[in-house]
Amino acid sequence: MANIRSTFHAELVEDIVAEADRNGYEVVLGAVTPTHAEAAVVETLLSYRCEALILLGSELDEATLAGLAQRAPVVVIGRRTSCPGVDVVRTADGRGIGKVVDHLVALGHNRISHLGGGSGTIPSDRRTGYTRAMRRHGLAGEIDVIEGDLTERSGMQAAETLLARTQLPTAVIAANDQSAIGLLDRLLRAGVTVPGDIAVAGYDDSMLAKLAHIDLTTVSQEPGQQAQRAVAAIVERLDGDRSDRVDVVLEPLLVVRHTTSDGENLSQSDAP
Repeated sequence: MANIRSTFHAELVEDIVAEADRNGYEVVLGAVTPTHAEAAVVETLLSYRCEALILLGSELDEATLAGLAQRAPVVVIGRRTSCPGVDVVRTADGRGIGKVVDHLVALGHNRISHLGGGSGTIPSDRRTGYTRAMRRHGLAGEIDVIEGDLTERSGMQAAETLLARTQLPTAVIAANDQSAIGLLDRLLRAGVTVPGDIAVAGYDDSMLAKLAHIDLTTVSQEPGQQAQRAVAAIVERLDGDRSDRVDVVLEPLLVVRHTTSDGENLSQSDAP
């Protein structure tokens, strides 16, 4: 099950399919869309007699996840849950965002805003990671969260919000690459230079972030490792009769590229 609007999910699905092939399993993909909600997708997959479920970035509640685990082995990728019987493979999102804050502060930034991704578990963990890191650096008074929904459009809307202010932040950390790219697009169209006027970072290390004309500083979630561990968890349950719960937390990797400032363009008043 994957959100087809997410470029990161698309890349992760490729890795899952390759890993499943190596283990002799076929993958049936259920696509979450604005008109086809996650719960409906899951029921469709189960109606096809799928033996197990891998849910990417699931936002199903704990009771629903527990019910699914009674019907088939379930692995959730990307979010934390304490639901018994549900295996988890994820990166430590709070630490990942914290690494971006650390990077920006080391470069001299202190007015660092966060473009959020909504109220779901994953964006909430990233928002918490941002606020904790800001407080750790003595920047509690500079905490600034702009609400978004993980889409390019919300990034463009966030840029409009920033451009309407009398003073821009020196940096923005978006909850994912898609919204960061929307933010970049609108800022550049308005004549704001990146990273000269403002630094921008995302999260996911998607293929778009690696393109030369975007070159986005971001955080890698190690999709290959996540896919490997998720498929292994399913195979252990189906073929190895494992019943104990697995909770795998991988270390996120900061990937520094062009869109974060080297600190040389910050004025003295911007430095901490």
